[in-house]
Amino acid sequence: MKIDFTRLFLVLIGFIVAQYIISYFLVSIGFNGLPLIITYNLLLGFFAAFIYLPREYKRNAFKEPEFYKNAGIFFVIFLIISIL
Repeated sequence: MKIDFTRLFLVLIGFIVAQYIISYFLVSIGFNGLPLIITYNLLLGFFAAFIYLPREYKRNAFKEPEFYKNAGIFFVIFLIISIL
């Protein structure tokens, strides 16, 4: 799979903004803590990996180990950003 860096950058920026909005909303209603941060970063990682996949690969995304590797990489990136 060829890496499209422009698309990757836009996906990362979009999900980082979504991460800040979600965390602000959850803190404002009284939720915080490490388990919550890990949970929503994991969900954001899976959504980012699914959105980043090209259209022809989305049909079998959950069968491919590459999808889970990408979701894990996105999860680690989002987790590091939210811990900092």
